[in-house]
Amino acid sequence: MAPEIMRYNGEEEYTEKVDCFSFGMFIYELLTLHQPFEGHESVKECILEGGRPPLTYRETLYPSYMLDLMVLCWSQSPRDRPSASQIVSIASAPEFTHLCDTVSLSHLAPVVSTAVVLLPNFAEEGVHSAELWLPCSNSRCDLLLASDRGWLQYSTHSMPQRPTVACTVEGNVWIGDCVGQIHGYHSENQQIGEKLVDLATQAGTNH
Repeated sequence: MAPEIMRYNGEEEYTEKVDCFSFGMFIYELLTLHQPFEGHESVKECILEGGRPPLTYRETLYPSYMLDLMVLCWSQSPRDRPSASQIVSIASAPEFTHLCDTVSLSHLAPVVSTAVVLLPNFAEEGVHSAELWLPCSNSRCDLLLASDRGWLQYSTHSMPQRPTVACTVEGNVWIGDCVGQIHGYHSENQQIGEKLVDLATQAGTNH
């Protein structure tokens, strides 16, 4: 039951947004296979204070659009909840049941190439991890650490020149730039941003 109904015991006028709140709780039941606030003794007080049913870590791994819609639907204020037509539009989108996670880059420069480095020993057993390298037209390279459960870490690094292409060779990332130079990098299986080693520079010091 929506907070505005509980607060006034149904004696005040309310809109279709109360059904939207109920739909959010319905999504919760679908995801968790439990009733909202199961075993909770003071449900009314909890909802009026902004409390919502808990999610386990496993349940937070469901597609992000589904979780986002659920949270929007049970917003405390009716004006913050989507309308019925907006719910239909969101739930009808292909990414509603398939999109696991999203990330926003810290700039608007186009990504010119991509390279992926698998990190088999980085995360917990049974979870695959990888670094995603995104050279950009603003002479920066964005690095994202990801697992099959979503994005874990994001950082961005300056490059000597504007990059044009990238590829991976045996776990190392090679990036070509606009002046014909090729730079080789590896992260030594450390977390993003801790240390980037330019293999070309490293090789030059050994001769």
